[in-house]
Amino acid sequence: MLENFVIALTPWWNTIMILSYLVGMFFIVTGLIALSNVGRVPNMGVSKPSVIAVTSIFAGVALLSLPTLLTELNYTFFGTARNSFLAYTYNAPGSITALAKYAQYRVLAITVIQLIGLIGIIRGVMLFRASSTNPSQLGTACAFTFVGILAINVEKVVRALGVSIGGDIQTTIQKFLN
Repeated sequence: MLENFVIALTPWWNTIMILSYLVGMFFIVTGLIALSNVGRVPNMGVSKPSVIAVTSIFAGVALLSLPTLLTELNYTFFGTARNSFLAYTYNAPGSITALAKYAQYRVLAITVIQLIGLIGIIRGVMLFRASSTNPSQLGTACAFTFVGILAINVEKVVRALGVSIGGDIQTTIQKFLN
């Protein structure tokens, strides 16, 4: 019965993943906004809004990891073998499989850098809002926003640096990003 359910969900898999990611990001953003408002209201002990904010963030993180969890459970229950890029297999250096493995690591690294950039932009925007009461935070807000934008566009920034410097550095950057 469970296998039939999974087979029936197959056409909807991409929709479920996209909805899971969007709702997860919504929960995380609303939780962060609620956490930013908790510190402004003095209160003794743990307040109800802070518990709701943390719960919202945990729910968002769970929804972000839901597609991966469902995929792994599907492979676990039904015994479908797949080649994981974390599998303990030997690949000769320079082989197609080894290059594909490093490409997945590269995508992961760039995605993490872009996520850190998004957090930097959010913090910069929040500091811009706070700079209306404390003008000394304006420079910090500009710095966070600028560095966040650079981190989100990390591939373009690194390519521009490679073209500007040229030579072996440009060749190495092109090999890494391609």
